[in-house]
Amino acid sequence: MALGEDAWQTALFREGRALTLQAAKRYDEADREFSAAIRILESSLGPDHPRTERARQMRASLQSERNARF
Repeated sequence: MALGEDAWQTALFREGRALTLQAAKRYDEADREFSAAIRILESSLGPDHPRTERARQMRASLQSERNARF
């Protein structure tokens, strides 16, 4: 079974990639990955789904970490 760009499983992969980029302090790239993951999750699972909300929380954490550095 092939998954497309808009599958929620693809969004989870993108979250993982974002976390890896965040750990490497590549904040702009990580933010783009979180943003894409959130967009996919909102369209596939809905804006109030727990996975969507978790992705938003992770992005907020990234933004806080990035702002603390500057």
